[in-house]
Amino acid sequence: MLKKLLHRNWDAPPTVPRQLFCYIDFLIVLTVVGLSFFLYLGSRPLAIPDEGRYAEIPREMLVLKDYITPHLNFLKYFEKPPLFYWLQTASFKLFGLNEWAARFPTALMGLLGCMMTYLTSFKLYGRRTAFLASIILASSMLYFAMAHLNTLDMTLSVFLTAALYCFILGQREPIGLKRRWLFWGMYLCASLAILTKGLIGLLFPIVIIGLWVLLMNQWDLLKKAYLPSGLLMIVCIALPWHLLVQRSSPEFFDFYIIQQQFLRYFTNSAGRSQAWWFFLTILAVGFFPWISFLFQAIKYHWPSSWANRHQQKEVVFLMLWAGLIFSFFNFSNSKLIPYILPVLPPLAILVAKYLAETSTLDKPPLGLKIGLGGIFICLGLVAITLTLLAIFPSYIELTHPADAQFYFIMSAILLSIGMMVMVLIKQTLPRLVLIALTSLCFYMITVINTPNIDPRSVKPLAVKLLPYLQPHDKIVTYEFYYQDLPFYLQRRLVIVNWDNELTLGKSFLSSEEKKQWTPTDEELWQAWRTQERIFLFTQKTTYINKLKQKNLPMYKIAETSQAILISNQAVDL
Repeated sequence: MLKKLLHRNWDAPPTVPRQLFCYIDFLIVLTVVGLSFFLYLGSRPLAIPDEGRYAEIPREMLVLKDYITPHLNFLKYFEKPPLFYWLQTASFKLFGLNEWAARFPTALMGLLGCMMTYLTSFKLYGRRTAFLASIILASSMLYFAMAHLNTLDMTLSVFLTAALYCFILGQREPIGLKRRWLFWGMYLCASLAILTKGLIGLLFPIVIIGLWVLLMNQWDLLKKAYLPSGLLMIVCIALPWHLLVQRSSPEFFDFYIIQQQFLRYFTNSAGRSQAWWFFLTILAVGFFPWISFLFQAIKYHWPSSWANRHQQKEVVFLMLWAGLIFSFFNFSNSKLIPYILPVLPPLAILVAKYLAETSTLDKPPLGLKIGLGGIFICLGLVAITLTLLAIFPSYIELTHPADAQFYFIMSAILLSIGMMVMVLIKQTLPRLVLIALTSLCFYMITVINTPNIDPRSVKPLAVKLLPYLQPHDKIVTYEFYYQDLPFYLQRRLVIVNWDNELTLGKSFLSSEEKKQWTPTDEELWQAWRTQERIFLFTQKTTYINKLKQKNLPMYKIAETSQAILISNQAVDL
């Protein structure tokens, strides 16, 4: 049945109900990707720092009923715009305060990105490319991972992707209502991207589309892009929030625009500088397993001459899209893994088009065989690595070694079976589908296994403490801010000897508030000697090297491999 589905009616003539098969493809992709993105979404603790931070900010919006000014630990937090937080507050209202609800908007955005990729690829290149592009995107390691992480990057990527998809489809349409709606969709999505992560939501579409117009000599297109109404839409959607925050907090412009949008890019003010090859490595791993076909796809689609660029104008647009965003972040002085997520949709389409057009040839090109061989070797190396980790778990720090070993073996067996089936199947298209399904299953096992591998979360300590907390107990984090802790305890934390991104927020506190919520070392230990019950979270190394030497009553409550919970009073948990 699967073989028939994959090999029949891809390019059926108009007399055949081709639309029906497209609906079936769409539903298959929607079901498979939806299950892989939403199953086990809440099976692991929030990762620190990002997931904890981006779950706590919308929780505090609900508590404070302030949906304009974001707060972190009830301090003003201006690093990012509010749209992603608004999506999460809606999710929390629908599904409650839990990890699944915190990640739901990101997973939904990831699914929307795959479905938009299917629809756009179908319009541009047909059914076969559309099917492959959507499953290639969904099964790329970085895309799958970011669809399961509570961060802004997937939402930004999807809005940028939607804006650029609307443009490339809109410019193909004749003057009329459909063209107008697609261009308005572009302006709308660009506005939403601005409200997700700032000026790059507008910068990327302008630069990519502008350079494409220049290269294609399509200047007349600007007259047919509904610019006046589009710019008005951007102003009406993106500007009001900025003005409201600026009016209530005059320091907003300097911090958000100057420091976060410009200095963060041109200087190492955030301390996130990386080597020039950083994103090359991230792309190689993040586009796994399809990175094996990327070079061949680029070579295959590269215009043979300058004159031929007009015959491949959509391909040129996709290449510009991926290349410009990759180059922009590669030259930045602030580099983080998720930044290049927006390059994956155009790369997925380019690779899918290459595979769709070469896999049906009587004699497949050498590059296709090399790509399949490269994936086979990579799967084998990963399977061997997982087997070794299961045999020798002492080489890595594990939260639950026995459980982790079980999942390592499961993953190794899954990859080995996938490799054997690849050998038995001779047709290229079923092989590609098998690679995608094997990758998705492997990633799913990794998601399930994460709590057994990642020792950083303090959720076990928070869950143990929560039933015994009293309203007047004080919760302190010492020389480290556990950003998931306030979400799990649903309490404001006292922070000692830690600043980082809370520095600006602390500057708004009065002297009395600083003493209460950000006390000095001396003020903390004075309070420690009183009858007020204090629970203190810190890193085990800090406790061993610094706190144990103090001549103060310290009662160990619980600990993980990296964190410890102590109190100034004996507590029977």
